[in-house]
Amino acid sequence: MTGWRRAVVVLLLGATLSLIHPPVNLLPAIFIAIPAAFVLFMGAETPRRAAYDGWLLGFGYFTPGLIWIGSAFFVEADKFAWMTPFAVTLLPAVLSIYWGLAFGLAKRLGGSGLLSNMCLLAAFWSIAEYLRGHLFTGFPWGLFAYGWVDTPIAQIAAYVGPYGLTALLIFVFLGFGAGVWAQGRERWALSGSAAAILIAMAVVGWARLPSEPAPATSAVARIVQPNVPQTEKWRSDLIRRNMRWLVDLSASPVEPTLSPTFVVWPETSVVPQVLQDPSILAEIMGFLPGDAPLVVGTQRPEQGRNGGEDWYNSLFVVNGAGSIDAIYDKHHLVPFGEYLPLQGWLESIGVNQLAGRSGGFASGPGPQVVSAPGVPSFGALICYEAVFPGEMPRGDARPSMLLQITNDAWFGDSGGPWQHLIQAQFRAIEQGLPFIRSANTGVSAAIDPYGRVLKLLPINHRGFIDVAVPAPILETAYVSYRDTSFVVILSLFAVTAGFSRFTSRL
Repeated sequence: MTGWRRAVVVLLLGATLSLIHPPVNLLPAIFIAIPAAFVLFMGAETPRRAAYDGWLLGFGYFTPGLIWIGSAFFVEADKFAWMTPFAVTLLPAVLSIYWGLAFGLAKRLGGSGLLSNMCLLAAFWSIAEYLRGHLFTGFPWGLFAYGWVDTPIAQIAAYVGPYGLTALLIFVFLGFGAGVWAQGRERWALSGSAAAILIAMAVVGWARLPSEPAPATSAVARIVQPNVPQTEKWRSDLIRRNMRWLVDLSASPVEPTLSPTFVVWPETSVVPQVLQDPSILAEIMGFLPGDAPLVVGTQRPEQGRNGGEDWYNSLFVVNGAGSIDAIYDKHHLVPFGEYLPLQGWLESIGVNQLAGRSGGFASGPGPQVVSAPGVPSFGALICYEAVFPGEMPRGDARPSMLLQITNDAWFGDSGGPWQHLIQAQFRAIEQGLPFIRSANTGVSAAIDPYGRVLKLLPINHRGFIDVAVPAPILETAYVSYRDTSFVVILSLFAVTAGFSRFTSRL
């Protein structure tokens, strides 16, 4: 198959592969798309053809998988709607370059051996996904591992992380594709080996999952979801209404056996002036249950080095008396959302970041464990920061839980917020920590240390969750060794490819 027909088939395979993620959640699609992609890879006559196929596969995968990004440009349509076609095509086009390079390099180095081609493509494709998550601030959205979140196989991330699990899944499904390409006994050997690895991962994951719910601590979180549409978030005539929603939800009656010990409001849920006025803070805290402290998101100004103001996207912990006990500043900012690469030049031609603050936001110092009276120590995550595996302080600073405040209202009722939730579930699995998540319009959730959702508020629902915070479990292997296991997996691919090529020459 050549020409435009081949291009259409590869694009459709990429689109099929994207169905493993929300909103479709069609996991069987991976059993079709990756094996078929490997068959086409083996049939590619040149590295250039293979690289083009890899790029097309990526473009077919990332375009529907990230189409939800376009919703953000219609929040202020008069300013940003014109950028939508560029955002929903250029980002997938750039991300697909990683896949194109992986396929081209694997074809150039693979030779004629089936197993060596399979191992080299698995290695380069896995490296491409790792680099996609790290270079140029990184964008590790849509890893293949995330499609398996509600299966025992997701638990393998506690040992090898999402990159390691993605690498293993790539290898397994390329193995099924190699089985299709092979003949005779080799077909059954390759397909059988791939199936055995997949079954072994499922068994190990199943053995890790306890049959009983994770034990609870004495800390009880009230997770508030005010469901303020993004178009109404900063309107001066609606600020009081928005605050009333937050306060009313926080002050709602409590269950006798589940009295909140702390309350969580979403990212940028209050205007900066609220946390700068002690009298307003004290009044708000007077409505909260008991003396429960409040974890809340806002923007805050600080005197900059050059005499001007630096603005931070921040998380505050406010005690029952209305005093601020802790502050965390977001350090992993969203490109084009909270800062602009080449800021001066882009602003000069009329391109601004979506958050609407001239000059963008300043970046905080880095990952931080927040400790404050009345709140279990937590690894603080603001919105986008939860998509990055392993970004937590190590060693003695291990927190009791992870806590994310976010505002996914930018993306409406799309697959984006659900994909964001899945990544929070994986952070819980990787760290062995419970995860508390407050989102403005959803999805707010409480997640146990095994990534299981305990309670959830769906998109576009106003309400709150009261949940006893689960106890953390022992530090996982991934926390101890980070991506060392990923390097080991890649080394096994390389050794197998080399051994296969050596024995084929005997």
